[in-house]
Amino acid sequence: MKRMFACLLSLAMLLALIGCGGSSSQPSNSEDSASSKEIVIKYPTFQVGANTAAPVVAKLVEEFNAEYAGKYRIEVEDVPGDANYADKIKVMISSGELPPVVYGGGYKLLDLALQADLVVDLTDAVNADPEWKAMYNETWESTDCRDGRIYASSSEGQLIGYYYNKELFNQAGIKPAETWEEFFDNCDRLLAAGITPLAMDTADGAWCTQLLLGAMIAGSGDEGLEFMNTSYPTNYNIPSVVDAIAKIQKLYQTCTTLDANGGAYENAANNFFSENVAMICNGPWMIGDFSDTSKTTEGFSDKVGVATYPGGFVYDAPIEGMFVTKQSDPALEEAGIAMVKFFTSPKAQQTALETQGMVPAGATVEITQTALDAFPLLADFLEQASVCEKRGNTLTGLMVPGLEDTFSAELPNLASGSDGLCHRQPCDLICYNFAERAAECSSAARFPPHSTDLPPPRRWTMKQRNTGWIALFLAPTCIIFLLIFAIPLVMVFATSLFDYRLLPRTFEFIGFSNFIKLFTQDAKFLPVLKNTVVWIAIHCVLHVALGTVLAFILYKKPHGWKFVRVTYMIPNIISQSAIAMIFLNLYNAQYGALNSLLKAIGLEHLQHNWLFDTATAFPAVTMTWFIFAGYTTTLVLAQCLSTDESIIEAAKIDGATSFQIDRLVMFPLVKRMIGTTVIMAATYMLQMFSMIYITTGGGPGVSTANLPLYLYTTVKANNYGYANSIGVVIIIVGFITMTLINRLFGMNKED
Repeated sequence: MKRMFACLLSLAMLLALIGCGGSSSQPSNSEDSASSKEIVIKYPTFQVGANTAAPVVAKLVEEFNAEYAGKYRIEVEDVPGDANYADKIKVMISSGELPPVVYGGGYKLLDLALQADLVVDLTDAVNADPEWKAMYNETWESTDCRDGRIYASSSEGQLIGYYYNKELFNQAGIKPAETWEEFFDNCDRLLAAGITPLAMDTADGAWCTQLLLGAMIAGSGDEGLEFMNTSYPTNYNIPSVVDAIAKIQKLYQTCTTLDANGGAYENAANNFFSENVAMICNGPWMIGDFSDTSKTTEGFSDKVGVATYPGGFVYDAPIEGMFVTKQSDPALEEAGIAMVKFFTSPKAQQTALETQGMVPAGATVEITQTALDAFPLLADFLEQASVCEKRGNTLTGLMVPGLEDTFSAELPNLASGSDGLCHRQPCDLICYNFAERAAECSSAARFPPHSTDLPPPRRWTMKQRNTGWIALFLAPTCIIFLLIFAIPLVMVFATSLFDYRLLPRTFEFIGFSNFIKLFTQDAKFLPVLKNTVVWIAIHCVLHVALGTVLAFILYKKPHGWKFVRVTYMIPNIISQSAIAMIFLNLYNAQYGALNSLLKAIGLEHLQHNWLFDTATAFPAVTMTWFIFAGYTTTLVLAQCLSTDESIIEAAKIDGATSFQIDRLVMFPLVKRMIGTTVIMAATYMLQMFSMIYITTGGGPGVSTANLPLYLYTTVKANNYGYANSIGVVIIIVGFITMTLINRLFGMNKED
């Protein structure tokens, strides 16, 4: 029974997730096989378009298709953005259906797929090819091997330091620091010269900030260096990490741009390209961007220098490579192995090196003079890195799968200076949740065996005449209702009583433990619940009131009333995502219209990072939807205009004023329509997601998070049972809200 229940729930949730994250790209080669012997390899990737690796990937795809013409063919599926790509693959892992080849990158996709038993063992294939085997060195094996078996193959290394603007350094009279004390002194001297020292970020894993933090940890001493060379550490609350996080907080507050809090890598990179900051942490793949005139000005590359981190530390670990996934067709797996071998071959790595300046992962790939001449920064950095004794992996490479989401969630709190929900030391804003998530990800039980003992389907016999035909026509609707709404709803309630995870698979009855944890142990839940309730109240009272007042004005048909009605409705017919982007630009801390206006009128001291300051984030998000009450205005206005005018005339004859007519005549007549708009408003707020997700992501901390967003982040953390308990709370809040509105407005009373 548990088995069948789990299967049905997985189906319902995966359908919802795939609907949000894009369609599955699982290849089906039956049609291709029928029409041709050529095997098609569907390959989703974010390395397209403006991505720095796009030219290399495009060239390799072209060369592979030419070499294997008539046998194998790669079809690239564009996935815009690496975060979207990672989310898409994670959803596909949950469904058990993956494309033949997956690029692991820095997202722990290999480990997630291994936990789901979806990865092909490449050991025999690699051992059978001496050239392929020879490329595997110790660091490569640590990245792509598990328990002595080879599961992936890397093509690019991570030899990472930081870049600096030589002109800005000269203006401040400084050079790259050799110690961390000198590094912070350089920051102070840059500030004194009117130059912002660092490009930093918080969103999408906070790549630039992670690199800086990891380097500080490694440079603190033996303890920190050991930490940065430990896979899946569970104890983050150690002096080296504590001290480094405290320093990162100081840098957020004094040494970076206003838009760093809430900004992603793209923001940080743009600030460096625009010469708004003096330094940015990143790897060799960025070198090609310095001469890309679509991103920066011509000649910018001549201004850029590169350095290793203070204390002689450099990141030196291959990027998690490509892996082949298990398919129903063995020939498709063989095609995947051929593709991985081709894309990670010495020739392919040489191409990436000489095209984009990417450091090869293979031990046998030579750094050619052609590449060094084309990328002088690479040559300079390789020379500096050759004498570095301290080496380690990146924080992303060390974290358990999904932990980077916790990192992104906690950094805005750190940046804004909040003490956090637990009122701990700054480090605990991250360490507490890190430790909790690490523990969660390390334990799991297996699903019980699947049960196939299902009762035979009940056959429909149309013995009745009229009732039979009615039932027949109603059946499709009832079936759809059961499949899409009723059964998933029951499952949400039922599985909220289980510890239910997909990766690794767990399905264990725990009673009301999820709810107890929600209300007594989860420090984030009650603030999130409060935000949701407050927003419902604001939307149901102030928002509806605003729309109703405007409707009462317009029904009197003042000059231009039709134009106002149409204009006021426009924001409501634009997608939430578009509106969110408009306000994201309006509130932009660096270039936004609001801060620009304040600066123009001499009020620079009032400039703010509106969306990522704990004092302003909540009202700023509220304003993204509060003023757009078009639906309320339209519906109430329609009801007002349909009112019998004789009633109004009678009231005027009796001496009623305009205000009295509105209050004593019109309002009772449109009361139920107003009640309808209140229900719509409450429902809208219980479904609110994209507006918050795009603008703040629920941050800083959870100051702008609501229940749907918190449910989403919990699902991403692979805790489906706990997520469903949040879903139950949403349903209960919705039921209570609808009941109160119905009673208040007498919605169920007969006329």
